[in-house]
Amino acid sequence: MEDEAAEVLFCRFRQVGLLRLLSTIGVMGDDCLPLRKAWAVYDRWLHDPKVEFRHEPAGVDECFRHTTSAWASISAPKALGDCYLLAWSQAAHVPLVTFDKGLSRLAGKLYHEAILLV
Repeated sequence: MEDEAAEVLFCRFRQVGLLRLLSTIGVMGDDCLPLRKAWAVYDRWLHDPKVEFRHEPAGVDECFRHTTSAWASISAPKALGDCYLLAWSQAAHVPLVTFDKGLSRLAGKLYHEAILLV
């Protein structure tokens, strides 16, 4: 069932991630794109009225600090990306959509709606 009100929101972090994936031969194989073409793919997404780039919402810093608090006493560089995405989603008051089960669980622990795509 298609949701007419659905949106795909890109933040800077996700924008960089998409461009990296599209231009990485280990991911794309023979379909690997030079950055010029990767940007063209991104730009085509933005022409869809359901897709939007959003700058950081107000309050993202406070949310980011909160989401990283579980790792406050240890070194956890791999948790930072997930924590930032969750914080962005919280500050923007939108559900987090992810393929990552661990990130979905983290969102649940922090009482934030997450949609796990499998």
